[in-house]
Amino acid sequence: MTAIPVSAQQTPISEGARPIDLRRDMPQIIDLLEVVFNQQLRNSSQRQINPSLGQIPFPFNLFQRDRTIPGFVWERDKRIVGNVSLLTTETKGRYLIANVAVYPELRRRGIARRLMQETLQWTADNHGREVYLQVEANNHGARYLYETLGFQAIDSATSWSMPFSRLAGLHFPVQSLGPDRFAGFYLRPLRGEDWRVAYQLDTLAFHPDLNWPDPLPADIYRNSLRQWWSRLLNSRQQEVWLAIDEATEQPLGLGAITTEWGRPHALKVRLLPDWHGRVARPLFGKLLRRLQYYRRRPIQIEQRMDDIVMNELLVEVGFRTRRSLTTMRYELAGETHP
Repeated sequence: MTAIPVSAQQTPISEGARPIDLRRDMPQIIDLLEVVFNQQLRNSSQRQINPSLGQIPFPFNLFQRDRTIPGFVWERDKRIVGNVSLLTTETKGRYLIANVAVYPELRRRGIARRLMQETLQWTADNHGREVYLQVEANNHGARYLYETLGFQAIDSATSWSMPFSRLAGLHFPVQSLGPDRFAGFYLRPLRGEDWRVAYQLDTLAFHPDLNWPDPLPADIYRNSLRQWWSRLLNSRQQEVWLAIDEATEQPLGLGAITTEWGRPHALKVRLLPDWHGRVARPLFGKLLRRLQYYRRRPIQIEQRMDDIVMNELLVEVGFRTRRSLTTMRYELAGETHP
């Protein structure tokens, strides 16, 4: 802590950064986030602590055993006025900035920068390899701050949602040559031997680090024991379709429906650039038709912001944008990454 003199007549203000102490800091941190992000986090201990940077569940149950969390607060005369929290992931050495918050009246004083610097130094001291964050794509001020700290933008994606009721009577015409057959390609379900090429197609069309909080597992499309157990624990099912080139029998696109207990249906469309304009509509139309056999739940999908073809199809069907986030990465010195 440092004492900052205000004037000869006033008592110096004591302020500075210190590590988070959840035992005594959580009420003030929640008050801060309620003001900064305008969300009522007190209503549920399972709410997300990251309303501005992404969808990261805040693991309160873990803190009952461990009262520490990587992260820092900025204290001004014993009042918490700023906070940066850091979360671990399943990937060793990979950390996520969960939130960066400073009271509006105290912004532009370097508090966020100092908190970020303390957090990045902590990460380096604890053998971290990389730090990720997500920022609203149109928040140019915050993005500039992160860039000056050494973060680099990976890509930006938009989250879209639509109520299930929109599927009723939906008119989405697709010209076909027969059931699942189109000019130059056809659609078929994913087969067991397709898992590697499906992963390659997915990560080629959509950067793996855009998946939050961990990158896409290499065996995500494999019928392995690990994936079977994961689906069982999460009551998750996945239906995957491939668009196949008739001439080469190589995949051109991937479409998936993932359903999990208590969550919206999640769609995924991944396409090779050269076939994007031809495959997008038939493949997306297939997913929409298949959804009519599922339970009535909201529908969500994430697409890259610059994917004009898919974004236009989503608007045509009735999807609405929820938010657009830019994922950024900070690599610690001495480490190299693909």
